[in-house]
Amino acid sequence: MSLCLDESIDITMSARLDVFVRYCVGNVIKEELIAITSLLTTINGTDICMAVMNSLAEKEIVLKKIVSVTTDGAPNMVGEKNCFISLFKTDAGHSIIECHCIIHQQALCTKSGLTFLYTVIMLVTKMVNLISSQSLNKQKFDALLDEVNSVYNGLIMHDNVRWLSRKNVLRRFDDCLEEITQFLHNESKNEHTHS
Repeated sequence: MSLCLDESIDITMSARLDVFVRYCVGNVIKEELIAITSLLTTINGTDICMAVMNSLAEKEIVLKKIVSVTTDGAPNMVGEKNCFISLFKTDAGHSIIECHCIIHQQALCTKSGLTFLYTVIMLVTKMVNLISSQSLNKQKFDALLDEVNSVYNGLIMHDNVRWLSRKNVLRRFDDCLEEITQFLHNESKNEHTHS
C-alpha cells in the first residue's frame, strides 16, 4: 500500500488533511480517499502523524503493509526534525519510500519554466480583479453578461495558492473577451465623460 497526503488551508482558513491510499487488486491499481481531517490546533508533523495514524486505525489498515508515502514536500511533512515522515517511519517500524507529489512538482516547474506567460497571467489577473473585486464593476459586468445572454454569470478570480485554477481563469477570460473589451471601453468612455 501507498499513502498520499495533502495538507492545505481551505477557504475558511481551516487546515485540512486529505489521506489517500493506493493498493493493487490483481493487476489493477486502486485509489481511495480514506479521510479528510481537520487539523484543529497546529499543522506540525506530530499533529499530521497523529491524524494519519487515527485514520489508518479507523480503516483497520495495517502499518506494515505501507511501503511508500507521497507528500507535497512541505517542511512539516519532510523537514529535519519532528516531521511527519520521520515520525511515521518510527511508528511503522520499517523503512518507507518517500515521494514528492508530481502535481506539486509540475506547479514548481510551471512557475519557473513558463516565465513568458507570467506577463499574460498578470495582465489577465489585473483585468479580472478590476472587474470582479469592485462590487459596482462586478454588478455592471454581470448585467452586461446577462444582457448579451452569456452562458457565464461572471469571471473567475485567480489565486496563486490554487494554481490549478489558472486554466479555468484563462478559459473564462478568453470566452468573455468580447464582453470584457466592451465593458472596459464603456467604462473608459464614462470616465472621460465625468472628468
